[in-house]
Amino acid sequence: MAVEQSFLHDVKHAPPETDFPPPTWEQFQKIIRKPKPQKAVGLDNLNLYLLSVCPEAIQHYIFSLIHRLWYVELPPKWLEAEIFLLPKGGDPMDPTNYRPIALLGSIYKIFSTHASHYLYSHLANPDTLHQAQFGFRQKHQTIDHVVALACKRSKYPDSYILFLDLSKAFNSVVLKTLFQVLKKSGLPTDFTDFLLRLYHSPLDTPRVNGHRLASHLQHRGLRQGCPLSPGLFALYIDPLLHKLARAINNDTSTSLHAFADDLAIHGTHLETLSRALKVMVEEAKPYGLIINIKKSELHVWGNAPQATITFTHHQQRYSLSSMDKEGKPHSHYKYLGVFFFTDYSARIMQDHFLSIVVSYFSSLPNMILSPKEAVRLINSQLIPK
Repeated sequence: MAVEQSFLHDVKHAPPETDFPPPTWEQFQKIIRKPKPQKAVGLDNLNLYLLSVCPEAIQHYIFSLIHRLWYVELPPKWLEAEIFLLPKGGDPMDPTNYRPIALLGSIYKIFSTHASHYLYSHLANPDTLHQAQFGFRQKHQTIDHVVALACKRSKYPDSYILFLDLSKAFNSVVLKTLFQVLKKSGLPTDFTDFLLRLYHSPLDTPRVNGHRLASHLQHRGLRQGCPLSPGLFALYIDPLLHKLARAINNDTSTSLHAFADDLAIHGTHLETLSRALKVMVEEAKPYGLIINIKKSELHVWGNAPQATITFTHHQQRYSLSSMDKEGKPHSHYKYLGVFFFTDYSARIMQDHFLSIVVSYFSSLPNMILSPKEAVRLINSQLIPK
């Protein structure tokens, strides 16, 4: 109970301006007209695009049905999701190297999309989330986050940056704690009750190799594929950001950067970074969020000396070095889709991108490619869309 109260103590209270009514006809129309025809469908096998082009009488029937069920418990079938596993790379035989994506039914999408619009308007309030959080907020983009880190590097060229990886963050959310955070954050009871109905014993049905497996109840975690999940996670992790900020508060050269579950701490003093890492490990674990030390990295920028952060928590020793397993300094880290290099020399960058090309083609089965096809393959891998 003490840990729980300590966690909730850092939830910011920012009351929204309005209550949470069901969608108007205009809002309903915008929701059903947004998806593209080729959008993946859930277990109901119905794309919202089809609803947008069907006779208006059917649209009015669905609209009135949503209003009738807005304040009551929803049918279990509407809450059921089909789970697909997308490979993230690495050993394909390792289940942890897959990302579960939830394909949700069309009616659920209408409910959750309308709720997400309300939630993100709440997150737009500057008093809702910690200022270090750039993820899923209006007027905050990935490029702003990347530029902020680049500016820190320019201001403190001889420094350190700690990239923290949360292991399966969205899947690890404790739902009971999430709703305690939501209630304390100032969201109206109508909205939190609505979310409770969406998360009332939802069923997940995995599909593996084209076959549906047995359904099971979702007891924890947020569905990746639900429009509400990113915003809910931003609120859930916010108390941890406040604790991290306090850990580095006395060091003006150290800054905290967050984009949803992607965290980076930049500074010139190893003692501060070590203290922040220890706080993150101690405070996150009781709430299902675990730092993946193997995927987290300490990087040295400029002429700062190579270093290792070590500490002990609950008789477990944690160690994070700026050197890789071969004893060489880390050369780069992919953060928010952007490569941050410790050395931006032409040779280092050329070797890195050449290794990407070699790795990509070596992973392909033996096949004869025309020059045009080879160029197309390289472009899809190296050139962002």
